[in-house]
Amino acid sequence: MIDFLIKSTISLLVLLLFYHLILEKEKMFHFNRYFLLVSLLFSLAVPFASFKIHQDIPVLYNNVIPQQTITAENLPVQTEVVNITAIEETNYLLPLVWLIYIVITLALSFRFIRNIYKITSKAKGAKVIIQKDARLVLLTEETLPYTFWNSIYINQNDYENRQIEQELFTHEIAHVKQNIHSM
Repeated sequence: MIDFLIKSTISLLVLLLFYHLILEKEKMFHFNRYFLLVSLLFSLAVPFASFKIHQDIPVLYNNVIPQQTITAENLPVQTEVVNITAIEETNYLLPLVWLIYIVITLALSFRFIRNIYKITSKAKGAKVIIQKDARLVLLTEETLPYTFWNSIYINQNDYENRQIEQELFTHEIAHVKQNIHSM
C-alpha cells in the first residue's frame, strides 16, 4: 500500500509540475482539463505497472564442491523429535487503511449527492427565465450569483431591481457558454 501511494504521489507531482510550468499559461482550456483528468487516472494506474529488467550474470565455477560418495554409514541420523508450532501474525494495517478509505469515499459521495439535490431542488420551486442561452433561476433567498451547468442562480429581487452588476452577470454567462461549448 505504501509503495502504491509513493509511486502515485511521485507521478502526480511530476505531472502537476509539468502542468504548472508549461500548460497553465496556455489558453487551451479543453486540453488542460483533459490533461489533468488523464494525469489523475495515469497516476492511479502507474503503481500497477511493473517492468522486468533482464541482466545476464556470469557464473564462476572456481569453487566446485568435491564429489562425495554417500553411504549408510555417513548419513546423519536425527535422534530427537522437534515440535514446530506455527505462529501466524495478522497485519491489520491494510484492512484498516481500506476501511478508512471507504468511509471517507462514502461520506464525500453522500455530501456530493446531497449538494446536487439541494441545487436542483432550488430550481424546481423557483421562477425560471431564459436569457442569452442561459437559464436564470430566480431565488427568493439572499445569495450571490453562481452557475451550475447551464443555469445561473441569482436573487430575484436583485435581478428585478437591476442591482446585479453587468460584469458579474457577463462573468456568469461566460461560464454557461463555456459549459455548453465543452459538451
